[in-house]
Amino acid sequence: MTEDNRKVSLRRNELVRIIDASIGIVDLSFDILVGLHKKRVVWKQLEDCSKDFGENFTFIAKSMPPLNLSFQQISSTIERQIPKETSKEAYNILKNIYAYFDGLSLDDDLRECVPNFQTAKAIVLSYYMLNDILLGKVVKDKETNKETHELENMLQILTNNTPFKVNIEALIASIEQVIPTNDLDSLIDDSREIFKEQLKHLSTLFIWSMSKR
Repeated sequence: MTEDNRKVSLRRNELVRIIDASIGIVDLSFDILVGLHKKRVVWKQLEDCSKDFGENFTFIAKSMPPLNLSFQQISSTIERQIPKETSKEAYNILKNIYAYFDGLSLDDDLRECVPNFQTAKAIVLSYYMLNDILLGKVVKDKETNKETHELENMLQILTNNTPFKVNIEALIASIEQVIPTNDLDSLIDDSREIFKEQLKHLSTLFIWSMSKR
């Protein structure tokens, strides 16, 4: 394996790892926000989410910036059952993940890598938008239709230009089913799973490309 191939392989491995980890953290953060907006806040469920976070998350990479997140504050606010502060801490976590991917320098991108910085950024930011729409459906935000259209456009660009090809029609149909009178948790999971099927495809693609070297 040449030095260039090693760099591409390392970058690909690290990107797949950080995308996968970030998606999980995004899910937990939005689960907490959704839980806070239900008619009755079930703090035990939020405590379970907090336990799934752990105390912190540390990502140290050789080919890209590190990411460090602490979950001690959100654990504390949930333990003390303070809705406003818990919401603030959940948004802070999401803000840090968003900033991390949005700040990846495309000048340092390895475009032959699958995924590369540009694709990883688009994947995570579109998943962030998906969850924001799902939360909006729960709280009956009037902007969800506009945001859903923006998400469609983002996913269509990914479909046209990358191996990441979400079934957009199925995803939008699933989002439309998310209304407070339905089983919210199950429907939110269904929408997320349609998106995450393509993450599994990226991981498979990475393994396949490694076996060819």
